[in-house]
Amino acid sequence: MHKLIFATFMTLCLTKTVYADEPAGRQQGNSAALDRIPLAALCADAFELSRQRHLNTAYHTPWQIMQMLYGVGPEFQLRDGGEVVSGLSWISAGPKFEGKAWFEVTEHGGRVHPSSRPYGFEVFPNQFLAAFAIAGVKRSQVLKTDGDSITVGDCVNQAQFTVDAKQNLIWTLMALSHYLPAGATWENKAGEVWSIERVAEQVSRSLLSGQERGLGPQELVALAFAKRYQPDEVLAGSPTWKAITAQIDSKIDGLNQSHHPGGSVVNRDVLLERLADTGHAAEFVMYAASKADRKEEWFQQVIRNAAQALVDSESKHLPTSGLIHNVAAVRMFLVGAIPATAKPATDDAGQSTSSGQSVSKNNGLRKASPADAVEADASQSKVDQRPLPQAQASGWDKLRLQLVDGEIELLDLINEHGEQHPSVVGFKKRLQILKENLAKHDADQSPASQQSPDAVEDFLKLELVKLEIQKSSLMEKLGAEHPIMIRKSKQVKLLKEKLAEHAAHHEDLQLQALIDRKYEQPNIAAEGDQTHRDATRKELISELAKVESDLAAQSKQYGEKHPSIQDLKQRAAALRAALAAAGNQTANEKNEAGQQRVPDSASSIQAAYEQAMLYMSSSDRGAKSFVPPADRKFAERKRDLFEVTFRETEQESLAAAAAYRAEAAQKSPDADALKNLQRRLQMAVKKSFEAQSRFQEARLHLAELELKTVKARLELRKALSKQVIERRVEELKVGTELSWQMTENSNGTERAATVDAVPNYVKSAKEVPKQDTQKLLEDWLKDARPLGDDADAKRDSTIEQIREALNSEQHSLQIVAATALAQLGDVKFDKKQFRPRILELCRSNNAEVQRWAFYALLNNERQDGDLALLQEVMAEPVSGRLAESASHLLQSFDKGVIRGKSEVIVLRLLNSSDKSLRREVLRGLWGAKYGEKITNRVIELVDNKESHHDAIYYALSTSPEKTPAAIDKLIEVLSDPDWNNWGRAIWGMGYGVPEDQQTKVAAAMLQMYELRSDPKTRGKCERLVRVYGDAKQIKKLETLTGNSTSAVNKPKEGAATTEPQPDQKDKLPDEKVENQVIDESDS
Repeated sequence: MHKLIFATFMTLCLTKTVYADEPAGRQQGNSAALDRIPLAALCADAFELSRQRHLNTAYHTPWQIMQMLYGVGPEFQLRDGGEVVSGLSWISAGPKFEGKAWFEVTEHGGRVHPSSRPYGFEVFPNQFLAAFAIAGVKRSQVLKTDGDSITVGDCVNQAQFTVDAKQNLIWTLMALSHYLPAGATWENKAGEVWSIERVAEQVSRSLLSGQERGLGPQELVALAFAKRYQPDEVLAGSPTWKAITAQIDSKIDGLNQSHHPGGSVVNRDVLLERLADTGHAAEFVMYAASKADRKEEWFQQVIRNAAQALVDSESKHLPTSGLIHNVAAVRMFLVGAIPATAKPATDDAGQSTSSGQSVSKNNGLRKASPADAVEADASQSKVDQRPLPQAQASGWDKLRLQLVDGEIELLDLINEHGEQHPSVVGFKKRLQILKENLAKHDADQSPASQQSPDAVEDFLKLELVKLEIQKSSLMEKLGAEHPIMIRKSKQVKLLKEKLAEHAAHHEDLQLQALIDRKYEQPNIAAEGDQTHRDATRKELISELAKVESDLAAQSKQYGEKHPSIQDLKQRAAALRAALAAAGNQTANEKNEAGQQRVPDSASSIQAAYEQAMLYMSSSDRGAKSFVPPADRKFAERKRDLFEVTFRETEQESLAAAAAYRAEAAQKSPDADALKNLQRRLQMAVKKSFEAQSRFQEARLHLAELELKTVKARLELRKALSKQVIERRVEELKVGTELSWQMTENSNGTERAATVDAVPNYVKSAKEVPKQDTQKLLEDWLKDARPLGDDADAKRDSTIEQIREALNSEQHSLQIVAATALAQLGDVKFDKKQFRPRILELCRSNNAEVQRWAFYALLNNERQDGDLALLQEVMAEPVSGRLAESASHLLQSFDKGVIRGKSEVIVLRLLNSSDKSLRREVLRGLWGAKYGEKITNRVIELVDNKESHHDAIYYALSTSPEKTPAAIDKLIEVLSDPDWNNWGRAIWGMGYGVPEDQQTKVAAAMLQMYELRSDPKTRGKCERLVRVYGDAKQIKKLETLTGNSTSAVNKPKEGAATTEPQPDQKDKLPDEKVENQVIDESDS
């Protein structure tokens, strides 16, 4: 018990501090208040907040959408155009993704489209079918295909026919155990006899073979889910189910024993970083815990952790696993505890298909009744009525309590390992640091001390204690020379310097206060403002320490001239100015104390603070922060995105206000409901304010870019004045009206002979304002997909508008029209009519028009000459976003292959001196097949410091046909100090390995297994050894692991053996990300 308590504390010390520029609405100071919320109410709040994370049909993939259906269930909603629609209805209506129907008819039923696009459709077999099962969708649910339709039952038949022991069967088990009777047997396409029990046995073996990933892996969730559907006599008589039951019970016992009264699995701050484990654990206990277990405090605390993590993370971007499993667990809890609001769906036979209920009458499970809800609420009230402290404990009080637990833990460690064990020695060091700092703090706070309390100093000291304990713990694992340790040492040094600076400043203030008390009357009016300035100074010092730490770490990595370094320097300067203003403000007030001057709230410190906050808000930390883009077009898109986000959050604020007013207008309003509604209103207003701030910052940055552009054009005109005048004279002689505007070649050199044929003042009157183009695009994408009686007329009208815009001479309209066509591949209309104009725009002199025209052509009816046209355009020197999209376009037009002229073009771009261009070209190589020349260039870029990570991550590891040289380089990367690189190398060698290279990979994985201690890494290495290794290598592995398993069949050459490739996030290049939930490592 005490081991977990202190492990929680040490984990806390290994996490980052919550700073001012991060969401602070639910930090530790609110923990007690949140614990007082009844569990059912907290779960309902968490589910509602998560349900409102609406994915967008315009750019989220089918995989992302089905993952959300898994978590949210039947209430799942999508944003389709500008409307919020039922997710299940939209999925069933025959949607298409990249021109491909989601579902298709097969000889034995139906299936999800077997696309190889990473994270486009299913990542693992029957993943969509499992999502239907968890969401309680009926077997009879109709799913429209391209010109036909199937049912969920047809997909079940296909899953039975294609089941194979070589597959990942986790999702197949969840789907079939839900939709088939418990004793069902069938034959697959190979003539093998299968059953639910055999599928469960395969999943159980994968769990035992060392593939566990944490507290609650998906394998355990699947096994617990399937077990619920088995009759008691099957569970009691089957050796397989007995073993599975033992696995599940072992995990349940571990969860039970790892809790203490009022405790939790992990610290709440850590929960936000371990949402995947938390979600799996919560979902697992919902399926596995007995009725008696559900009354226990440990069970309710697991569910509370999951729900509270969702509430705490309301405004954060979450990984997929961090969202769907937590939401699914909370939904299951609500289905069981509040039957009136979560009725299970039933199929035509009357059997329950809700994932919260069982179809078996013999396993002791039944529908939740009102009596169960009362009983659950009564049990919960006992937990929620635990005695709570009257005052919130300070950070030092928490450290003092954790010291007691740590001393108990130390005794246990000594008894177990002895005094000289390295873990015991390191533990003593950390305890000693804690003791010394607590003793010093107590001495400073004692009545005998002459020091006056100082909130800023107390805060800095507390942070220093946490950082020193963290550094001591990391020292044992990494050593003093590790880059992380070097950075931590710099942070400790900087924090100590700030503490010394503040101490000197505080002494000056104390001396000045003594003088004031001796010669002047105290300025009572300034005392309250002094507290405010102390809090402000505390925030500024904390932020400055963080910024200087980042500056020191990143300067060495990126160089002094990198844009992010310049931004950090500006922010640091602004923070120093704010701190200096705070000191000057205090001095001025002291000098003018004789006139009893009351400090003005709009003083210089406030102005400097606001200036510092402006720079802080542009930090690149955090998913909500604003990063000023250097590219103008990207800046325009970012401004439009922020404006849409602001409008949406403002609507949420108005809705929250309306709900609060409606409740407050009741004759007897519910106090708890009012409190929750007020809290929700505060969060909504805060989100709206932050969104508006980002929008205004984007507009300001765009104005700055415009000013730079105007200045550059003016300098160009002055430099080319002679040529401009001569050309204009010649044109006026023949009567041609031309403007004075000059243009440039794509390579940046002047082209004096080219000027616009329409004067600028005339053109500006015809142009569509930039801020309207995004709105125009959204309206078109929505109106092109209407339903109802007037659907055809509305769609035809929209298509006609797009045609007119495409045929216009305005580049902005051409771009938005081509963008719309690129995203309307799933809509049925006459696409041939656009092809001639698209081909013309592919040869436009505007690179952005060309780029979007080719993407529109990609979704049109392609012909053999399209690739040749693209190669012809790319053969000329191109720049900007068109050049960045070259590799992606070339492989897309040639079915994922880069060869011939395409290879020459890509090689030329990979040899560019522009590292940003190289990065985008490498991204476009994701999953493509290419020859030895490109492979060798990618290997060269691995050795290039600027492109090292990009070449590994986007190209070398994703190649489906790896050469021996590529395999050698990936093995070499295993020694890279950055885990992002060596971890990616392991992942990359999971597929595409030629048969003659597989023993080489197995040898490297075997050595990694021996030399690494991380269980997850060792598990991956073990799996690849078993897949690729020969008999000698596997025997050595079994000697090391002490675990013998059945032989694993080797894959065919180039076949995937680990997770399939993650999604190339920008299939269409300017794709926006809204509430992004995709996570590469999640299954």
